[in-house]
Amino acid sequence: MHLLYLNANYLLPVIEKQTDYAQYYVMGVSILLFTTYIIIKVLFSGYYQNLFYVALKQDNLRSSFKESNSAFKQADLYILIAALLSLVTGIFTIINYYPMFNNDSFLVNHWVLFLSILSFVLLVLVLKWAVYSYFGWILDLSNFSKNYLSSFFYSIRIYGIINFPIFIFVPFVGETMRIILIYSMLSTIAIVVLYNFYTYWRQTIKIKFFNHYSILYFCTLEILPILILIRIVGNFERFVN
Repeated sequence: MHLLYLNANYLLPVIEKQTDYAQYYVMGVSILLFTTYIIIKVLFSGYYQNLFYVALKQDNLRSSFKESNSAFKQADLYILIAALLSLVTGIFTIINYYPMFNNDSFLVNHWVLFLSILSFVLLVLVLKWAVYSYFGWILDLSNFSKNYLSSFFYSIRIYGIINFPIFIFVPFVGETMRIILIYSMLSTIAIVVLYNFYTYWRQTIKIKFFNHYSILYFCTLEILPILILIRIVGNFERFVN
């Protein structure tokens, strides 16, 4: 009987259940974001309708709306923070669940990965704000930089709202559906980037700054950072694999 037990243990594979800790991070952020969106819905009635309305309006209408609706400034801050968490968690799920990344050999400390992505995204946003504000001050184009940055951060807020119901399902679906959701997030990011390109050119034409200098600034401030980011992602992919 003892030999039969040993033979059974030898022949049958041992199945070990591995805990997916990334799910807990996604679930925790999802609960926080859902609570935030509900609170904004209750305390600031009509905010979401006005957010999409203002984001698509011309800059003078946007400024007048913000001045006449100062109560929404607090909601703007909360939604911006929520959008930041939505963006970070979306990137976190892509890195954890996209098949091209070798998760078994690299992604051990998920909290380190999450904090690293958060720090990187914060750095990119702060640098974008600082660079545009600086050049706007140097070139006496402060109104242009303020209007463009306002449009940019409004698009980030809207992206966070749209991205939220996408990334929460990534850890809990099959591989095919998971890839579809990931590409949906990437497509949404691409749309936001293209929309900000459109906003940049619209602003330059409006202030009659559409010339070879505007093209130079566009390539330096918009295209070059994206190329650097793609380069970093490519190096990261080769490192983890």
